[in-house]
Amino acid sequence: MFCPKCGVETKEGDRFCSSCGATIEPITEIEVGKRFCSKCGAELREGDNVCSSCGTRIGELGIEKAAEEKYPHLLATILGYIFGFLGGWIGIAFGIYLLTREHPRAKFHGKIVLALTLFMIVFWILVIILGS
Repeated sequence: MFCPKCGVETKEGDRFCSSCGATIEPITEIEVGKRFCSKCGAELREGDNVCSSCGTRIGELGIEKAAEEKYPHLLATILGYIFGFLGGWIGIAFGIYLLTREHPRAKFHGKIVLALTLFMIVFWILVIILGS
């Protein structure tokens, strides 16, 4: 169950949202096959990509929907981590590529790949300087 005001997942039986304090109305009956927006609680029609009530994209609604979608940047993410660990400029290129994608998971991995790459570049520079 999700809070109708902020969309945070709540436990069954909660009367108030632990995040925003909104009152949570208990659901007494749900017809099988109906879908509801987890952010505002509005009923979703078949084929909706965006909630007509609050504008939330349907793909952003929950774990179930996110698990159904394929992650289109998997190869770039894997290569980014490999080249990032090696500390090369290619790791930076993959990190920037992932950061510029619209997918939130790609942006998340892009930040990590960039941080890892920069850390490894500094590490290898220190190894060369201190080793000589």
